[in-house]
Amino acid sequence: DDAVAVFMKVPQRLAGASQRGFESGRRGELVTQELLNLRAVWSVNTFKLILIQGIFSGMTMSTLNFASMYFQYCNFSDVQAAAIDRIGSFGLALGFFLGGWVGDRLMAWSRFHGRPLAAQISLLAAIPLSYYTYSWYPLELEPAAALNFGLWFSCSWVEAGVARPMLTEIVAPEYWASAFAWAWLANFFFAAMFGAPVVGYLAE
Repeated sequence: DDAVAVFMKVPQRLAGASQRGFESGRRGELVTQELLNLRAVWSVNTFKLILIQGIFSGMTMSTLNFASMYFQYCNFSDVQAAAIDRIGSFGLALGFFLGGWVGDRLMAWSRFHGRPLAAQISLLAAIPLSYYTYSWYPLELEPAAALNFGLWFSCSWVEAGVARPMLTEIVAPEYWASAFAWAWLANFFFAAMFGAPVVGYLAE
């Protein structure tokens, strides 16, 4: 996010228009315009599917925030549990990079089926890795770190290689910001509301 803030350029015309809107006190008009933008992007069925997928993905990622606690319950020390979790973060970072590349390559191969295929490959790899990571007990340090790395590496393709690029293809450029904002609002809202509470409920 910091890199985006440094390198992203906002067109002067758009930046000026937004600033004038706030300075003149027309916040109500801005809210109305945003709701109209939502209605425009909501008319796209693929946007609805990406929104629903993002909700379930967000809840899943929210539950994985308890991974360090799980590894501590598996008799790993605090340092070992933290190391396993951080290794997963490296997998996540590399997965974003590779997932975007794979999505682009598959889209060049098949415009309408390439990116969905990238998502399917990602999830098909993540399911068995998730099962063995959290069901294989007792687990040694090296296999646990390798499985956690593979899990985060594989499950991150959808975000970078499928969902975000497809949003730019299915809605008009003037609605890109609104489409991204509403999609990720739903993602994080449902993740916060149902991700952690469900983990607490199932752990009882």
